[in-house]
Amino acid sequence: MNLAQPYNREDFVKFITDFLPDDFEEEIKTINYTHGLFQKVIRLGHCAETLNKIQCFEIIHTSASDARISLSREMFRYMKQNAIEYALVALVPADNPSVYRFSFISMSYKSGNGKIEVENSNPKRYSFLLGKDQHIRTPQDYLINRGKVKDINDLKERFSIEVLTKDFYNELFHWYEEAIKNFIPYPKNDEKKEEHIIRLITRLMFVWFIKQKKLIPDEIFDVEYLKTILKDFNPFDKTSSIYYNAILQNLFFATLNCEIEDRQFSSDSTGAFRGYNSDYNIKTKYRDNNGSSWFLKSHDEIKSLFASIPFLNGGLFECLTNVEDKNDPDDGFSRDKNKRSFLANNLFFDEENGIISILKKYNWTIEETSPADIEVALDPELLGKVFENLLGTYNPETRETARKDSGSFYTPRPIVQYMTDESLISYLSKKIDCNLDTIHRLITSLELPEDIQQNKQLCNDVINNLQKIKILDPACGSGAFPMGLLNRIVEIVTKIDPQINRYRLKLNLIENCIYGVDIQTIAIQISKLRCFISLICEQEANTNKNDNYGIHPLPNLETKFVAANTLVSLGKDITNEIRYPDKRLDELKQELLDIRVHKMINVASFKDKKALRIADKQLCDQVALLVSDRIGKPNEEYINVRLHRINELENEKKKYNDVKMKTIVQKIMGNLFDDMERQETLSFDENKKKREDIDRQISTIKREIDREKNKVRSSKTEQEIKKLVGWNPYKPTSSSEFFDAHWMFNLSDGFDIVIGNPPYVQLQKFKGKDIQTVYKNQNYQTYEATGDLYCLFYEKGIELLKDGGILCYITSNKWMRAGYGESLRSYFIKYNPTLLIDLGANVFTSATVDTNILLVEKKGYDKKTLSCTLRDRSQEMSVFVRQNAIAMEYTKDAWAILNPIEQSIKAKIEKYGTPLKDWDVSIYRGVLTGCNEAFIISGEKRKELIAEDPKSDEIIRPILRGRDIKRYGYEFADLWLIATFPSKHYDIDDYPAVKKWLQSFGKKLEQTGEEYIDSNGIKQKCRKKTNNKWFETQDSIAYWNDFSKQKIVWSDIATEPTFALIDAGIYFNNTCYMLCNAPQYILQILNSPLMGWYFRKISTDLGNGQRYFKQFVELLPIIKLKEDVDINLLQKETKYNQYRYICSLYQLTEAETNYIIGS
Repeated sequence: MNLAQPYNREDFVKFITDFLPDDFEEEIKTINYTHGLFQKVIRLGHCAETLNKIQCFEIIHTSASDARISLSREMFRYMKQNAIEYALVALVPADNPSVYRFSFISMSYKSGNGKIEVENSNPKRYSFLLGKDQHIRTPQDYLINRGKVKDINDLKERFSIEVLTKDFYNELFHWYEEAIKNFIPYPKNDEKKEEHIIRLITRLMFVWFIKQKKLIPDEIFDVEYLKTILKDFNPFDKTSSIYYNAILQNLFFATLNCEIEDRQFSSDSTGAFRGYNSDYNIKTKYRDNNGSSWFLKSHDEIKSLFASIPFLNGGLFECLTNVEDKNDPDDGFSRDKNKRSFLANNLFFDEENGIISILKKYNWTIEETSPADIEVALDPELLGKVFENLLGTYNPETRETARKDSGSFYTPRPIVQYMTDESLISYLSKKIDCNLDTIHRLITSLELPEDIQQNKQLCNDVINNLQKIKILDPACGSGAFPMGLLNRIVEIVTKIDPQINRYRLKLNLIENCIYGVDIQTIAIQISKLRCFISLICEQEANTNKNDNYGIHPLPNLETKFVAANTLVSLGKDITNEIRYPDKRLDELKQELLDIRVHKMINVASFKDKKALRIADKQLCDQVALLVSDRIGKPNEEYINVRLHRINELENEKKKYNDVKMKTIVQKIMGNLFDDMERQETLSFDENKKKREDIDRQISTIKREIDREKNKVRSSKTEQEIKKLVGWNPYKPTSSSEFFDAHWMFNLSDGFDIVIGNPPYVQLQKFKGKDIQTVYKNQNYQTYEATGDLYCLFYEKGIELLKDGGILCYITSNKWMRAGYGESLRSYFIKYNPTLLIDLGANVFTSATVDTNILLVEKKGYDKKTLSCTLRDRSQEMSVFVRQNAIAMEYTKDAWAILNPIEQSIKAKIEKYGTPLKDWDVSIYRGVLTGCNEAFIISGEKRKELIAEDPKSDEIIRPILRGRDIKRYGYEFADLWLIATFPSKHYDIDDYPAVKKWLQSFGKKLEQTGEEYIDSNGIKQKCRKKTNNKWFETQDSIAYWNDFSKQKIVWSDIATEPTFALIDAGIYFNNTCYMLCNAPQYILQILNSPLMGWYFRKISTDLGNGQRYFKQFVELLPIIKLKEDVDINLLQKETKYNQYRYICSLYQLTEAETNYIIGS
């Protein structure tokens, strides 16, 4: 079948027959179903056994505008009525069958109460757009070239947008690397090349998306046409940059960023020198090459090429140039060849690897697909996936991982939607008098439930509250969560009011409700770009030039999405001053607000933008003078307000001066030898606590007054003022060192929702860098030197919320059990963690990190956190959570998500066992040499050294590694340790053969931490700096004597318990731990399924095994056996009975024992 031809039933049935397995049975039958947009339903056949008996249909519909969501809902309704699980459907417009959609639709069902019901949130439709004038390279490959469908997974992969996106990304990434090698920026700055190329891809892909709306003429990308307007144009030329300079740069900077009536070529009649040319540095005018023109046609004819393109605004295509600061990125848009950037023609038009050639290979759609309706084409969400990965290659911390993997950094769409839905449900439940079930149905149902539809007050309340919401993503990356929330809110509102103006609704949400922050400037640009595409998607172009061809200029979002370090705040003195009520300061701030929020957001012309930016700078300077003048002086108004509050509190305290005795009776349990329950009568002054609370408040306020009276001006304060007013929202290449929502967004009372996927970066990676000190000095309660950046994002996110606001993050789940997570867990229970989902590994493609979703409400803990571990990825997440979540109460101790039987088992283990840290035992790590190639030698090398000097045998010992340790035993790999422990104080001259061997490693063994260049010219590093001698191991090993004893040893990372009893005299390296002075029966308990199960609940999972570190192992509650009979029984039983016997020692029931043995 020719996929580029109009729909023909006979051809389509033949295609289906060839496409599906051999058990497909043709059956042409008209179905009696006409509803909504469906004019006619024809059943074409089905598979008798394979593909879950998939059914095939042709549906003639009356949608004139290809209403994808409406058609999906109609199809879902039909499949639900007929209990169809899978269907392949040709959706053909009744009035024009030349273009149609070929869709694969799936629905999941559940059984209950004697009937089968559909999971409303689970239906999905995947579609190819086929027919006349459609790009068919992708569907041809996926539907025709790959032959017959093998099974249901193969069918799903044929319609998978993830597979398509990976294919595209791999080609684009190859181009990206080639472009970086060959791009010559102006001014030449190799450090900025990657940023330049990412920005170019951003702009070019945006253009390609809006080309789908016919806003960009195809001729701009047509080689044959370009040959008629460009001199000596060779698309494969590696020495010419004429396409980039003459076409793309003029398109970006002088067309899309310039109002139609102002489009002109830069004049060269007065010379090219600053001060003589009135057009100098005006980057909204077309450029031609000085001297010899690039063009075969006149400037007016060239302008006509761009004449049908609307003015877009929005800042995306604003030319980057900074005459004053040559270190800033510059787009090199110039008539002077010495001031131009260079990117060769072949990088655009190479038939296989040119970026234009790559873009032309794929199908594109301008609409963001939803999880329920997915077009198998490259949609705007692709920008997020692509640029999260490109940003990963750009960031030093993730560079290597990103170059190896694709998809590792982008939050999957189902996760985004789930988090979005749960956040909106929590938000609306606090704003509307309505039960949670109703709100959940309102948000997640494909169609508005009838009972909600009839409740007009509820519908109005929902719309009003959603249009007033304040949302922040504090690490927005490429905008996955802002776009997810934008699209979900629009979907909810239009479900209630289908007639609402979608463009106006989106514009209001983007301008007034949704905010983003990211430390990367390029990420902010991409987030804004996705907002722009979303707005253009809602507009229809026309031919009226005076109406900008029907396209509204895009808003300037500089004060909606800002590049800044979210985790760094200004000093309290500055923030207090800038927020404290003051008439003149309020006037200045109001003028700034008027510029940034009301005027600048919609201003279009370059001249008007420049005037507003100058006015903004002048106002900032006035704010700086005012704040600077006051910052070193006591604020009398501030002091008087607090004195007044003290007076109020002292008057209130008088109400509680009288003693008010209260008597209660409480039950007291007996002691160990007397378990009788007793009652005890207690009497106390009920007013005493109230008086003490008031006294504490007064003391706090007095300290604030003292600080205000004694504050002094400092150089740090001056620096903070400069940072505050130096923030320039209009400079797209700079990222602020601080973030302040009041100053940047004019929001002082916080956000309703803070949502996101903050970065996972160990704080230890910042060791020795200035930023580590900056974060530490921010006085985060959750800061731990061994912790992670996302811990600080949790605290900052909650801080930024309004009272009662909602935080929802997806992060690594290590905080749940890791030692560094204790401060974060303690912080969480000051508030109200309402939902915790442990997602496990593989949420992010190719990333092994285990993750969780946590939703926290900014109010006191109600000690009921709905928790579950997501075990079934095939089921819709919201359904799984509702069916499996249990309420749990958490403390600062490790958080483990347990069902009722697991809670009982864990409680018994902890009741009857004693943690190893409370035993009279010792746990040590193995030997860290700092240079294993020198200190760990083969058996052959050992023989050589002993043959050369028999005395060498005194300091060479057998050694095991973690991989050598097995359950109850070990495999010796004939490796030996040169055991020159510092604590033994050896004289290396007594062992000449060993000395000679170690000296062969040269400067590398020095324990100075210094870097040096070796004899081959390669940079090397000495061992970590210590006070030890060059020939000694890195660790002192004060416990060396314990190696001469029998001990229990285990590997530090293992998939199951692998404890072994190791003979005296055997050593092991730092990938092992040993337990000394413990009774031998402990070995059986440590290796039991019961302890393995318990350990998984308290330790960190790496994806490839548990971390059996000391901090976790010492928490294992081991039962103390006192009678020999118990120990004998334990050691004589078969393994299976031994495991059951161990469970009985902890008083587990039969059901609990079976649960453990079976797990």
